[in-house]
Amino acid sequence: MPKQGFVSFTDTMDASEAAGLVQQSPELDASARDLLALLFAPEGNYIQDLIIEEGVRAVDSLSRDALIQMWRSLASAAPFAAAVSFAPVGPFGSPLGLVPGLNTFPLLSLIAAQNASAIDLSYEDKRNLAIIRKLTSLFLAGAQAPGLKKNQPTALNRQQVEQLTAAFQVASPGVQRMANIFSEKLVQRLRERAQADFSRAGMLARPANA
Repeated sequence: MPKQGFVSFTDTMDASEAAGLVQQSPELDASARDLLALLFAPEGNYIQDLIIEEGVRAVDSLSRDALIQMWRSLASAAPFAAAVSFAPVGPFGSPLGLVPGLNTFPLLSLIAAQNASAIDLSYEDKRNLAIIRKLTSLFLAGAQAPGLKKNQPTALNRQQVEQLTAAFQVASPGVQRMANIFSEKLVQRLRERAQADFSRAGMLARPANA
């Protein structure tokens, strides 16, 4: 009799576990779905605009920092560029500095040397870069925390993949809108700053009424 009771108990437990597995749905719960629908609404909202603006500023500052490093490298290579520009090239022995296309590096290097401050970081750039470096250091410190085990399995199970897919389907319209606006604003910002830099370096003609 006790044996039959134990068998009945295990059968009941197996049935309960199976029912629990069946009830686990890969779909998002209502609160998560509503939150994603609110944050990534296809018509846009203040939070999306804020994320876009901060993202554009961050990418612009990072790209400008890289541009300054390249500009300084060009300026430091000015003596070499000046010497190379007189090297004869082609069948007629024309100086390299007078050959269109081949003289791009010498000209840019000489311009950079004479206008070292034409491209510089603004206060906003420095602030954005400081925030990015701080966030990066915090992220790396968290990833290297002693409490985290190394070589942990990172593979997602089927239910997690389906939940992520459902989340992406909800957020996709808003994410697409944000990506389009982000790219437009970033290109416009980079173009405007590049024109201002080139104007300071004397590489663009100034308007007659300027």
